[in-house]
Amino acid sequence: MRQINKDMNVKIVIHHAIVALVVLAAAFEARGDSWAPPIGIPAPSFGIAEIAPRAPNPWRSPTSGFYYVCSSCTGAADTNNPFGTPAKPRSSIPNPVPAGSVVELHGTYTKSQTSPNGLVLKGTSAAPVFIRGASASDRPKILIGWEVSGSYGILENLVFTFTQSRDGLALLAPASHLALRHSDVSGNPNGGGMGIASWSSAAADNVVVYHNYIHDNGDVNATFDQDVHAIAVGPRVSNLWVVDNELARSSGDGIQINAGNKKA
Repeated sequence: MRQINKDMNVKIVIHHAIVALVVLAAAFEARGDSWAPPIGIPAPSFGIAEIAPRAPNPWRSPTSGFYYVCSSCTGAADTNNPFGTPAKPRSSIPNPVPAGSVVELHGTYTKSQTSPNGLVLKGTSAAPVFIRGASASDRPKILIGWEVSGSYGILENLVFTFTQSRDGLALLAPASHLALRHSDVSGNPNGGGMGIASWSSAAADNVVVYHNYIHDNGDVNATFDQDVHAIAVGPRVSNLWVVDNELARSSGDGIQINAGNKKA
């Protein structure tokens, strides 16, 4: 085992082999469409430059492919309301999320999206899925844990503030071409943070974690080895980019990579 200590609460722990390509930028900087990879690092094929289709304007009637979700809004309902509108929002994210969908979240989201209700994204290269806040200044607050699997999906402009013990965000195998960007992730004294992981024989590949603030996960003053990491990377993960994020005040590591062992 080899440990590399960096600034900003970052420690990389490597067991046996590196299974992910990881880059940590020194500054939290919005690069937008002008982003370029660090020297010597290939650009990901998906997750940085894609732009969500514009929401209907005005959004007065249900529109195929566009979902307006606000579980904290008065009158929100899923029954007989497949897409939702600002006047009549859905109360939850459709699951699975069809290819090409844009799910716009508003308000406070309190539905658990962990097993057996983990979100499954059915995006394709030509028709990716977006689950997003309307803009960088209009971001929903998500209070309960999420597990997200599937393909060609982008989570952006979201604020995860986990209130329940041991809750967090997991990009979970089987997963391919998923991204979290322009978002804020924080936890509680007993949990929080995010993971890119496989809990089975399935793999996760081509994952991007770009331009996020991941902070205050676990109890940074714990007197025991709590190990609530800002970002945890598990076995069977390959082609992972962690770029231009700020990681702060987690009780564990800024990022921990654990490749497991031959039997894992």
